[in-house]
Amino acid sequence: MAVLDATFFEEVLTESGGSGRYVNLSKIDGEKRLRYMGQGISGYTAWTTENKPIRWELKPEELPDNIKPDMNGSIAAKKFMAGVVWDYDDSEFKILELTQISVLKQLAKYLADEDYGDWSQYDIKIAREQKGEKITYTLLAAPPKPVKAEIAKQYETMPEVNLDALYEGKDPWAAPAA
Repeated sequence: MAVLDATFFEEVLTESGGSGRYVNLSKIDGEKRLRYMGQGISGYTAWTTENKPIRWELKPEELPDNIKPDMNGSIAAKKFMAGVVWDYDDSEFKILELTQISVLKQLAKYLADEDYGDWSQYDIKIAREQKGEKITYTLLAAPPKPVKAEIAKQYETMPEVNLDALYEGKDPWAAPAA
């Protein structure tokens, strides 16, 4: 048997925690169109010195000692919200986790607007622009309209995604234990 065979690579992909199943805003080149599906979660997140995210449903009174300082040198937990989205570019469901306050504020305006409201009723476009060291994100909502039938059908038949697993540091795409 070869040292590196197809089974090896399948296992590597399986063990990777599904990182390809997440929308990474820092990797957006231009604009990304998404459609939020179903329920989401919110809470607080911080990154460890081991480069692993930790998430809490409620703001922790005290942070663990291994929290990595942010770019400003602050050690703090940031607000986040996460949900399953349809990624039009990749034609698949992914998890979108938002921590960028500018994007969260823009989304909050649409959620509060009676013409938009529930963000599962319209597509959103998130753009990333970098000028030198400065990175800006913008969010624009498309006019509300029903999700395409083929996307809705795929969503209804896909395995359940356990977003609460994010609070435990587990893979939300993993099948529930029997």
